[in-house]
Amino acid sequence: MVEIARFKAVTLSPALDEKERYVAPIYDTIDEKTYKIYAANRNNIIHATRRQDGADLDNFIEVADTTIKTLFQDRILEEREKESLYIYRICYKISDDLKSGVDADEERDEYTLLGIVALVSVDDTGREIMGHESVFDDNTEERYYLMKKCRMNFSPIMAEYNEDGVAISKLLKPYIKENLPIVEVKHNGTTHTLWEINDQAICEYIIHSLSNQKLMILDGHHRYTAACRLDERDGVKNTMMMLVWGQDPNLLLLPWHRCISDVSRDQLTRVLAAHTGTNYERYDEFIRAFKNEKDANSAVYCGAGFQILNNLDIFKLQKMIIDPLIKEGGKISFSPTIRDAMERVDQGRCTASFIVKPPDIGVIEEVATQKRSLPQKSTRFLPKVIEGIILRRF
Repeated sequence: MVEIARFKAVTLSPALDEKERYVAPIYDTIDEKTYKIYAANRNNIIHATRRQDGADLDNFIEVADTTIKTLFQDRILEEREKESLYIYRICYKISDDLKSGVDADEERDEYTLLGIVALVSVDDTGREIMGHESVFDDNTEERYYLMKKCRMNFSPIMAEYNEDGVAISKLLKPYIKENLPIVEVKHNGTTHTLWEINDQAICEYIIHSLSNQKLMILDGHHRYTAACRLDERDGVKNTMMMLVWGQDPNLLLLPWHRCISDVSRDQLTRVLAAHTGTNYERYDEFIRAFKNEKDANSAVYCGAGFQILNNLDIFKLQKMIIDPLIKEGGKISFSPTIRDAMERVDQGRCTASFIVKPPDIGVIEEVATQKRSLPQKSTRFLPKVIEGIILRRF
């Protein structure tokens, strides 16, 4: 059984103007170009969360520690007076290109996801808190040393629960209508809003309900693994999480498409020979067919239209197509949208792009329960939290 607890959150000061100047996207979603945009403000949280490409690790961690101390001294960050649970609401939209990866019955103009931010006891056995992605030791160690030096959780790990979601939502929705938020930040077209739950009866109900459930990590596998090391090595037994209902229709599961370079057309033809199906020359024609055909789980684009791949879900595609191409010298990169994956081929940046549908959430939960891992970049959950709006000092 996981332990759920209140804590004193560290938040952006409610008195700040232009709060968006101090926050940043999650560190592992930022490329170097984006990093430089946020880093132009010396008080942006990015100086404490994301190492610049090529920068020395020890120096980065020292800069991060200094940054956090400065943000407290300048009252940009403030710790709340009492321990509590927090409601984190994310109102967001997705682009038309991203909608190509969303089932028709999930499409809407705007999505609103509610989550509970709480302290959660780590579970390195994997029985109560499950992951589904492989992690890399170097990345985990960087997060471990960063959190240890700064004594901070910089952003909540997002995890899902599956029971009592309707009942908890019925408590949260009236509460946010009747109470003012403590912080609200508009960032890149998305609104992030935070409430402190002062009603002790609501807190007790949530703690009791969530403490009896298993959790599955949706986003933040490296941060969670680093938190387990903090527990093992330093006795820090809890970490900060945003807990969301796994069946909430405002929680989207999108794919990462696979782009292969450094392979020849002959190599592609050979590995694809037994799998290609219907061909679609036009982008819009393919999108309609791919979304509506339930048995179509992957396709390939080589510059002359899209071809459905027969009976290849993301697991079989990885084993039967992607892995053999990589063994023959191919290099893989990942694209967030079908249009972007197509343009990479048209621009000569890769030889072929493999369009995929994400695995069903039930399949992901089964993989997590069995302590197996999905192929790299199999899932992309939206929305993402931002770093800087809520932190935790330990």
